[in-house]
Amino acid sequence: MSSDDIEVQWRRRRWMSGCQGFAVLVVLLALGLFGWSRWSAWQAVQRQEERARESFEPVLDRIEQARAQQTQQADYDLDETVRVLHEIDATMASGGSLEEYLSTMALKDYRHVPAEVLQARAEVLEVLFQLYARQVEAEDQAATWALVKHMGPVLNVLMMSKLEVGGDAGLSIPLTGGGGSVQIAKAGIDQEGVRQVYEDWRGQQADHQRLLREVMEIEQQLIETLTAHARIYHRYLDEWGKLCDLRDRAYLAVNDGDWEAAAQAARAAIELAPHEREAHLLLALALIEGDTASPEDPDEAQRILDAYLDEHADASAPAYLLRGVMFAHRGDLKAARLDLEQAAVTYPKQAELLQDMLDPYRARSRTFLRKSREGNLVLALYKSSMLGAAWFSPDLQLARLAFEQGDVETGRKKVMDHFARRRAQGQWDLVIRDLQFCETFLQDDYQLILPERGWLDLEVEEAMLGSKLKVAVDNRSERSLHNASLVLCLHFTDMHPDDYETFAPRTEPVLAAHDITNFDDVEVLLDLGGDRKGVDDVATIRAVLVSNEAVAWVDTVTFKRDQAHRQREERMRQRAEQRWSPASRPQATENHLVDLSLASLDDGALLATSSDLGKDDVHIDLPYLVSVLAPVFRLQAGGQSYEVADNRIEQGRIRVRFDDVANFDDEGPTVIMLHADTRLTELVLTWTRAPSGEWGFQGATRSD
Repeated sequence: MSSDDIEVQWRRRRWMSGCQGFAVLVVLLALGLFGWSRWSAWQAVQRQEERARESFEPVLDRIEQARAQQTQQADYDLDETVRVLHEIDATMASGGSLEEYLSTMALKDYRHVPAEVLQARAEVLEVLFQLYARQVEAEDQAATWALVKHMGPVLNVLMMSKLEVGGDAGLSIPLTGGGGSVQIAKAGIDQEGVRQVYEDWRGQQADHQRLLREVMEIEQQLIETLTAHARIYHRYLDEWGKLCDLRDRAYLAVNDGDWEAAAQAARAAIELAPHEREAHLLLALALIEGDTASPEDPDEAQRILDAYLDEHADASAPAYLLRGVMFAHRGDLKAARLDLEQAAVTYPKQAELLQDMLDPYRARSRTFLRKSREGNLVLALYKSSMLGAAWFSPDLQLARLAFEQGDVETGRKKVMDHFARRRAQGQWDLVIRDLQFCETFLQDDYQLILPERGWLDLEVEEAMLGSKLKVAVDNRSERSLHNASLVLCLHFTDMHPDDYETFAPRTEPVLAAHDITNFDDVEVLLDLGGDRKGVDDVATIRAVLVSNEAVAWVDTVTFKRDQAHRQREERMRQRAEQRWSPASRPQATENHLVDLSLASLDDGALLATSSDLGKDDVHIDLPYLVSVLAPVFRLQAGGQSYEVADNRIEQGRIRVRFDDVANFDDEGPTVIMLHADTRLTELVLTWTRAPSGEWGFQGATRSD
């Protein structure tokens, strides 16, 4: 073998040896990368498990602590149980992350929730923890949270379905992807219904194969846990539904002033749920207002309220209010003022908590409460008691005390304090009931706060673009009103006649006298029981004006005239009935405001006519005190009726003008009657023309 051949073979061996070494190196590198990848994946899982534990443990620990404190299964607050169960639905609907949801749930108070409910909730969270702890990819974590939100309806839509449908009807749960729904029988929440919702979610997660594999490992455990939780949930909802029926009955009896029936329903509710709040307050109200305490226990109302304050210090405002009214009835005005003032301090401080207590009522209102007059009454009375409105307003009750004692200035101040709180808290949906209380219980003293209220006109028109309303107020009085908040009260199609939705544009600094003030456009978009409502669906428009000086209804000229027409027709109907039954004819009721207005007319009600080409105008000048009746004027002359052309308050007098009535230079009518339609009565003012052409006032009569 030549030296050249030897060298070739040597080079070949060196090349092969190098290839083998490289191959070994590649294998070693691959093994290293594989090991590093597995180690990194293991580390990622460990880190994710630690993060998941940090998120889940506070909730599980809070639940376990509450469960350990449960001394007996029957010692629980049924309202609090339903509220806690319902919160998962509200929290999920907020659109936050799983971590945000768990943080919120970790702050909840579970002390008054039954142990079996807490155990069922903990088991659901344990299963979700197992699943979530394995997800290292952000997309898979999001998909896991999607599963929780997707299964939520199975656990939570039952909240209202129990009360919305009757008999053995099933519950239809909408699916989140692609439409459709799942039917679940009310009589028993079975695994098949839960599985259908679960299968719908799984069909949407084709891109998350790893997640799906891990879900399948605990699939049966997940479905069984959710089913057991839903069954427990449903059982307590049955009990809560019975409690709601009894309390609704008590609320309706309170509204009717049937204190015996209210007390009876409240006692039955308390027997069913000894730790609930509302029925205890309703029973105390019935005992106070109806004077229904038994001789054997004359102090029952105070005992109920004192016990309530001890047990529910975090929601004490309504009890302080009731106890203050109780002391006022007893004549202990010093104690009454102290409790009412305490309630005034406490309501704003507890507003967030008391507002949160409305959650189950919000759900009930979506399904059926707002579909009837009775349901609206229940909802309004509950919200009023919880948030300090109308009869339950400490400031309005203090105003009532002040007016009864003849302290008009303090009474007016307390009325304005109440509406300042209403504005600060933004609870405009209660403002209508506030006004109803003022008109019913404060009566003349309230009306005299702003005698010029009838000279404030609401002007509304649809904006050119969007679903908006252009809003303005025409102040025809000579009094400027400052810090003016306008609350639009809109009645939409398909709403119950007594129901309104409120919208509040930005507050204006001043409503200048004898000027029109424009407010910001109001966007009108509303989801009403699943129906989208806009400007085209508005049936009636009213407004409430809240200013530093006063609070009053503000209506359009058309609304005022229509209302006056309805009042006239009602009076005509009553007079027709009286003709058939003279014995039942009522005497004219005494009313301070009407008497005040009639007396002021003795000082002068002037009528003059202009001298124009063609028909002449009629000018009428009335005393300022007539304004307290907020009259709507119309003129009768020569067998014709005329609407007002101009009506304003100037220099302390009411100036009214009617255009083109008659040519008084050429005879014309010799008698002119001015009709002033008011909510209390109809005044008819009469003038006759003397041969000299002067008009003489003949006096005023009232329709009743």
